[in-house]
Amino acid sequence: MPRSLLLCPVDYFTVVYKINPWMDPSIPIGSQDAQKQWQELHDIYKDVGFDVHLIRPVEGLPDMVFTANGFFSIDNKAVVARYRYPQRQGETEYYIQWLKDRNFKVIDPGQIYYEGEGDTFLVGNTIFQGWGFRSDKKVVELMKKTFPEKNGIALHLIDDRFYHLDTCFFPVNEELVYYYDKAFDTASQKAITKAFKHAVAVSDEEALGFALNSMTVDHTVITNTKSKKFVNRVKSDGYQVVTAHMTEFLKSGGSVKCLTNEIWTKD
Repeated sequence: MPRSLLLCPVDYFTVVYKINPWMDPSIPIGSQDAQKQWQELHDIYKDVGFDVHLIRPVEGLPDMVFTANGFFSIDNKAVVARYRYPQRQGETEYYIQWLKDRNFKVIDPGQIYYEGEGDTFLVGNTIFQGWGFRSDKKVVELMKKTFPEKNGIALHLIDDRFYHLDTCFFPVNEELVYYYDKAFDTASQKAITKAFKHAVAVSDEEALGFALNSMTVDHTVITNTKSKKFVNRVKSDGYQVVTAHMTEFLKSGGSVKCLTNEIWTKD
């Protein structure tokens, strides 16, 4: 399944409110640094062969840069986000329009809170659905109804520092996943270790450095430069690593994956 990506330029990115434990409006964002870091990630994606699409940023919606949260799609069907916090709820209409302009069938969760690929991963024929802080448990059934051809595994998040699944769960392929066990309840930990041949629990240091908010393509992992211990771990497991500077986005509780929406299509 080749993948295209959706990114959103950083024209209006800043931290002016606090909706996760990492955000602090008193700590300024370096706008020029953010622009350079976003461009670096964009160029990395192009270099490794991704087809990169853009959605227009909107003034007053500073977190729209985190496109992972906008929707989850397979082929021509997309489940669009319904954000829990009012500060982000204005993003949804722009994602709906972007999807409709490209002939996607848009599924609207309505009164169910759901935050896109922040909480949803497609791995092989299985959808892993996180819930607890941003996405409601009811979205698990919505995913099964929308994509009945896929298997579904629900994962319950219990540490608010890891408010989205993509902050604590990084599947490299169908056999290998890196995850932060303390972010999940016991049943979810067991589900992860059962689903993957190699389920590797990372350290506190790696998890708190957003090491797991990463991307993979073929045999290459793309992660942030802060995650040196994780970089060494991944290399020792036989994978190539490309690092991107993400300091400004880490201030908002996001990194490589948060900035990236994967658009899944058939061959």
